[in-house]
Amino acid sequence: MRYRYNNATLILNLALAILWSYYGISRFVDTGGKAWTDYLFLIIGILYIGIFLVQYFGKYFEITDEKITLTGPFSKTVYIKDLVEMKYYAVDFTFKTREKTLKISKDQMNKSEVPQFEKQLEKIKETLQFNLKS
Repeated sequence: MRYRYNNATLILNLALAILWSYYGISRFVDTGGKAWTDYLFLIIGILYIGIFLVQYFGKYFEITDEKITLTGPFSKTVYIKDLVEMKYYAVDFTFKTREKTLKISKDQMNKSEVPQFEKQLEKIKETLQFNLKS
């Protein structure tokens, strides 16, 4: 199952995108684009628009029967059969294998999908206990 980003995160990134873009366009129009900072503010606005679009149309992470994948520009994947440890501290879930560590923040996750995530965590705990016994 694929899990989305929290709506508050999406709204914040959209607001920052609109703010920086508006400020950059207004500075560009006022000064005629003569200063390098005019371009900088426009670039920051465009970057926030890109971040918003990636988070809105992409997903935060995905859990299948075989693996857990944290999506993004530097995606990470851990295979459930290779898990040696699973921790929950504060709002972070940490999945460890011998080579990799993957952290998933519950705050970044859409609140309506948390119960489904917790059900999948129970299945992963059972698999982890079985892997450690054998």
